[in-house]
This record gives sequence, C-alpha cells and structure tokens, in this order.
Amino acid sequence: MTTTTETKKTKQKNRKSRILIGFLILILLLVIGSGLFQYFSQAKQASQLETSLTEISNKTEVVEQGKLAESLPSISGTVRSKQSISLYWKISGTVAKVLVNPGDQVKQGDILAELDPATIDTSVLQAAVTRQTAETNLERLYTSSLNLATAYNTMITAQKAVKDAEDALNALGIVRKESTEIGVYYQDYLNSRADYESALEEYNVLKVRPLDDVDRQMAAQMLSGARTGMESSLSKYNWYNGEVDSLKKQQAEANLLLAKAQYDDAVRAYEKIKNGPTEAQVNSLTAQGKAAQATMNTAYIIAPVAGTIAEVAAKQFDVITLDAATTEVLAIRMEDLSAYEIDVAVSEMDINSISLGQTAEMTFDAVPLHMFTGKIVRISNVGLTTGTKVTYDMTILMDQTDALVRPGMMADIVVNTREVPDALYVSDKVVKTAEDGSRYVERLSADGTFEKIPVTVGIVSGTKTQILSDQIKAGDTVKAALQTSISIGGAGSGEVPELFVGRPGGGPRR
Repeated sequence: MTTTTETKKTKQKNRKSRILIGFLILILLLVIGSGLFQYFSQAKQASQLETSLTEISNKTEVVEQGKLAESLPSISGTVRSKQSISLYWKISGTVAKVLVNPGDQVKQGDILAELDPATIDTSVLQAAVTRQTAETNLERLYTSSLNLATAYNTMITAQKAVKDAEDALNALGIVRKESTEIGVYYQDYLNSRADYESALEEYNVLKVRPLDDVDRQMAAQMLSGARTGMESSLSKYNWYNGEVDSLKKQQAEANLLLAKAQYDDAVRAYEKIKNGPTEAQVNSLTAQGKAAQATMNTAYIIAPVAGTIAEVAAKQFDVITLDAATTEVLAIRMEDLSAYEIDVAVSEMDINSISLGQTAEMTFDAVPLHMFTGKIVRISNVGLTTGTKVTYDMTILMDQTDALVRPGMMADIVVNTREVPDALYVSDKVVKTAEDGSRYVERLSADGTFEKIPVTVGIVSGTKTQILSDQIKAGDTVKAALQTSISIGGAGSGEVPELFVGRPGGGPRR
C-alpha cells in the first residue's frame, strides 16, 4: 500500500518536471524567434536606408530657363460691384408708382419710382413754374425781335442827340453879319457902355444919401437900366460877330459829352442783343432752371448711372413721412455691375512691393479651372492696426466680368511683384549654402564628378529659385541637396535614424 502511494507521487513529480521543461523550452524558442525577427527587420531597414541614401545622394535635375515671377504671400478678398448706390426719398408724400423689380437692368436717367403730386409739398410744384419761366427767358434772349428793335431805336435816337449837341457847339463861333453891320453893333455896344459909365458916376455921387431919397433911387434905376442895355448890346454884337460866351461854351461841350456817352451805351446794348446773350445771362438762367429741376426731381427716384436693381424698398401707397429725426427714407438700391472690384488687406511687410497698375491673378473656388486678371487701382496710404498686426487696404479692378463670377464670392489672389522673362532656375533643393554664407550649386562634369559653382540667388517663386552665374547655362545637370528624412516603411515615424541625419556625407554625428 505504501509502495503504491509512493509510485503515484513519483509519477506526479515527473509529470510536473516535464511540463516545466516544456514551458521553459517554449519561452526559449519565443525569445530566439523574436531576436531573429528583430535582426532580420533591422537588416532590411538598413538595406533600405542604404539604398535610399544612395538614390538621394545621386539625385540630379536640369537647370531650366523661362519666365519666373515672385509674388506676394497668398491673399484673398471678396468680390463686389464697382459701385453700390442707395437712393432715398428726400421729401414727404405717398408713393404712386414703383417701376422696377430686383434684377432689372436700368439706364442712367430712368425713373424708378415716383410720388403722387397731390401729396407732395407745393414748393416742388412751384419749382415747375420757375423752371418754365427760366427756360422761356433763356429762349427769349436768343429769339426776341422786339428787344432788338427797341435797342436799335434807342441807338439811333442817341446818335441824333450827338449830332444836335455838335451843331449847338459849332454854332457858337459862326460870324452872322458883314463887317460893316458888325461895326454898327459894336458902336451900339460902345455907346451903351458910355451910358452905363455915366450912370455909374452919378450913382456914386448920390449913393451916400438915405435909401428913401428920391434922387438916389432914380440914380439906381438909371444905373440898372444902363447895365442891362450894355449887356444886351454886347450879347448882340458877340452873336453877330461869332464871339463865344465861355459859360455857354462849357454847357454846350458838356451836352455833347453826355450825348456821346449815351450813344456809346446804346451801341453796346444793341450789339449784345444782336450778337446773342452774354455768358453770364445764359449761366444765370440755366442755373435757375437746374435748381428748379433738382427740386422737381425730389418727387422721383432716378437712376444716376446705368446698373442693376439690387433691392426695392419702396412699395406703392407707402406713406413717406420726413421730419427732424428722419431726413431720408431708402427707396431703391442698385449696383453697377459693369465691373467688379476686390478689396484686400496687405501686410505692412509687403505693401512697398506693390504699386498702382500692377497685374493681379485671381481664382475662385466657385469657378474652377478659370483664371481671371485685374489691375491694382487703389492703395491706402494709412495702415489699419489690429493688435500687433498692421495692414493696408488695396483694391483690384477685374479686367473683365463673367456670368459665373458674382458679388460676394471669395477670390484667391496672386500679385506678382517681380518678373524675369528668361530666368535660369532650379528647385530650392539644388542651391546650397557654404560655411561662409556664400551660395553654390554642384554641377555634373564630363568625368561624372560634381563641381561646386558659385551662384547668386535671384527671385524665388514657390519651390523655384533663380540663379545668376556666368558659369551656368540652361540644360546643365546639377545635384540636389540631401534630404533629412526618408520614409522607408519601417516601424515608428519612418524617419532616417538619428545616426545618419545632419551630415551631407551621411556619416554618424560626433
């Protein structure tokens, strides 16, 4: 019994030992398998890496020649019409007619809506009378024969007055009698003067007497009569002899000057009417007519330019009430769709690279496979600061409109700041930088080796770089720069292990 029990225990112990040994062998096999897998995987990666490094180190490209343009960083903007115009009611009244709908095309001067004349202020109606009066007066300036005839008659009358004044002046110096008869008149004058002098002496003797003295009074009367007789005989003698009285001559000369001045005025007035109205007369009446018309136009909504109706706010029978708080009411909004503009914001770092008239290229997500062009027409001189960012407004006028392009669409815009029509260029991976900062490319020589050629970098367009060198020409084969990461399909990120990164030769870092 004891033997049987011991036998069972021995068998159980042996079975446990075999299980343990089997488990240990399995673990050992797993460890060996994992190690072998990792070994072969690393070997494969190393082989792929070596192949990729060889391919990259030997990668070349050909120097190309052609048009190359440098452009601003990508900018975008929203399309809008060239001009958006809101038209307002400026007076109170009731809307009688609305003659357009959204989308209608209208011409400049078209009436779009109007107020009922019975509901508007009387000053607007009076303006119609004022305009008609101004137009009538203006027409009369050009066509009235009555004005011309009146001016002509005035001129002829003034001309006759000049002739009469000249005759009167000339008549003062005419000798009207023979010398013998003139002598008689002169003797009469001498006799009358002698009588005057005699009467004067007698009066001088008696003038000391009282005023009521009879002899004194008679002497005074005799003196007065003698003076009158002397003046009369002298005047008669002068008239027949052609002598001129200075006072009469001055009066006659003054009359002649006045007559000539009046005649000159009459001639000028006649010439004005005969030659048509003056510029001042025309401008005055024209201004009156335009002012009256402007007042009349407040009863209407009139298209100031040709365009498309975008919004109609006015409705028939609307009552427009304006007061101190509400001075205008929107009636119609229209858009000038003859041209499109795009407003964009340009960074302060780029604003000095652009100028008026430069060409811009634009594309629209809503219009694929189409390229549009335009010109820069406005550049703001004042920047807009937002936080630490400064931008300048710029406006681009599209060269053409298209039915597919609509206001409100977003445009992606390219503005070429510099352009070279026949540039030598390579990809940006070809140009390398030496330790001293100079730039060079590696050109393939006839013997299969690569030679370093100094170059100067010109404009950069995307991944293309212009190179300037008298030793490089189009068609030359050049070597590309070694990349710093290679996707080889291994575990992890797929980058080249750090051991091989950072040196053109591919060797390990030290």
